[in-house]
Parts: sequence; structure tokens; C-alpha cells
Amino acid sequence: EGYDEDAALTFGKAISGMLAQSKGRSLGIFEAKEKEAPRPGAAESEKASVFGMHIKVDHSEGRTVARDADGKAMHPKQVRGYLERAFKDDLSAAEEALAAL
Repeated sequence: EGYDEDAALTFGKAISGMLAQSKGRSLGIFEAKEKEAPRPGAAESEKASVFGMHIKVDHSEGRTVARDADGKAMHPKQVRGYLERAFKDDLSAAEEALAAL
């Protein structure tokens, strides 16, 4: 949807986390969190719509990245490192398959 690789990596991590939490709640593994009331005077976080999901974003350091559940900017290098560890020698093939879609 027009985002760079840093944004795409962190948005993917945010979406996968949201979906995992939802699945865990539906299976009874996690309890639903109570929504906290907004703090008085707190600014609302900017959100990006990605595949119909709304992701909190951070626009610092000249880039756009997703925020984690605690509101901190995610680090694309950490997401990339996780993918390299998880896919090992198959990462290039997986990236090529996704690029072909």
C-alpha cells in the first residue's frame, strides 16, 4: 500500500501480533484486555490502515514504523533478524515467492 521496507517489516510484525492475540483470546489462552480510558490531555496516536487493520505508527527518525503494544517504535532491524533466524536458508526463497505475488 505504498510503504517502504522498514514500515512493511514492522507493520507485518504488528499485524501478526494482533492476529496471534485474537486467536489466543478465541481459544481461551489469553484474557481480553479491558480498554483503558484515554489519559486526559494525551494525544491520540496516528494510525495507518493496512489490509483493513489499523496500526499505530511512529514517524520519528525520518521513517514510518509501527508502534508496539506499549506504544514504542518497533525496530526494523530486530524484525529482519527474527525473520533471518526463523527462515534460515529459506528466507531468500520466501522473499522471492512473496515478490512474485
